[in-house]
Amino acid sequence: MQEKITIDLPEGVQLPSGINIDQNTLRYALAGVLYTKGILSGKEAREITGDPRRKFEETMNELGFCLMPGRQKDIDSELNA
Repeated sequence: MQEKITIDLPEGVQLPSGINIDQNTLRYALAGVLYTKGILSGKEAREITGDPRRKFEETMNELGFCLMPGRQKDIDSELNA
C-alpha cells in the first residue's frame, strides 16, 4: 500500500524567487531523511525517488545527505584525527 503525503504551506507563504522546490526535490528530501534515520533501506529510498542506485547516490550527496546512516560520527572522528 502506497502512502501519499500532502504538505500545505500557511496562507500567504511564498518561497523566495531563487528557491525552486519541485516534487522531485521533495521526494529526495523525504527519502534522504527516512534513509539516514534508518527507517528506509537504500532500496526503499530509491523506490521513492524512482532513480537507479548511482543517480540516487549522486543526488543524495549533492543534497548533503550522508549515505552511511549512523556512521557520520565515525566519519567525522576519522577526518579530525
